[in-house]
Amino acid sequence: MGYRLESDKLQVDIAELDYYPGQRFDHTGFITQVRLQTSEHTFCVQESPIPGEGTGGEGLCNEFGLFTSIGYEDAAVGECFPKLGVGNLTKKEDAKYHQFQEFAVEPFHTEIESSKDRIRYTVHPKECRGYAVRQEKIISVKGATLTVEYRLDNVGSKRIETDEYIHNFLRVDDHAIGPDYVLMFPASLQLIDPQPELIKDLNIQDNVVRWITIPTECFYAKMKGFPQG
Repeated sequence: MGYRLESDKLQVDIAELDYYPGQRFDHTGFITQVRLQTSEHTFCVQESPIPGEGTGGEGLCNEFGLFTSIGYEDAAVGECFPKLGVGNLTKKEDAKYHQFQEFAVEPFHTEIESSKDRIRYTVHPKECRGYAVRQEKIISVKGATLTVEYRLDNVGSKRIETDEYIHNFLRVDDHAIGPDYVLMFPASLQLIDPQPELIKDLNIQDNVVRWITIPTECFYAKMKGFPQG
């Protein structure tokens, strides 16, 4: 059944912890739909409309460790390594980490507190070869603003290093991404290490992103310039 947060402008649907069965995305705060209360416009869609394609992403779902997971590199085959928001995974082969792989998983214990406009997740780690990270995630709505906050506490004996991003599987009222879309930010943006094959469908100028055509392949751009706070 999941959870629903509401403000006077937004309605946000969040799935139960076991909704997403994979090991790539954080199981907490898996946002499946955002709806504008005043007009019933919807914004979230599945990663792929083709059954069985993709990794099961949907709406607004985040991942810790896009290119590697904490402790993966120094784990031997058969040993555990933590995937934040998921659990302790078991390394099955001596190969480079890839988020599309499937691993055996020992889930973390998660506590949930929710109200009309706010939900808080506290994820308690299971120590794994000296790695242990307690994770707190808070999602809240106020007016037309949806806020996602994280706090990570290293409660293990080993140093942790990770990154985080959130996927935006979005289509306004399920209309395909293309030249009719304009994405505007509150500050000028600068591309970081642009990859030509991944930005060929994009036109990025100052604080505005446009699509030249309806994309048939993945597009990706890493940017800086966002205001803090």
